[in-house]
Amino acid sequence: MLAREPELETYVGAQDAEISAAVRARIGEARPDVDGLDAQVVGAVVAALWRVTWDRWGAEALAERAVEPVDVFRDARAAFSRTLG
Repeated sequence: MLAREPELETYVGAQDAEISAAVRARIGEARPDVDGLDAQVVGAVVAALWRVTWDRWGAEALAERAVEPVDVFRDARAAFSRTLG
């Protein structure tokens, strides 16, 4: 969908930054002992998983397969965990 609607790319980039910042802030509140770089990395990873979720959801929709975004996010998070072991 982003390929067909380039103006959405700006919105998506801003959303990624907001997600990352929100995750970093929540980590800072919940775990003040966590290093700022660690929190930044986690925030970026969560934003990337969110982006992958919507990319995959869009591909599934184009293939006329109905999936719930939350299920795709859980699958993406599990794939990330499996890969890192």
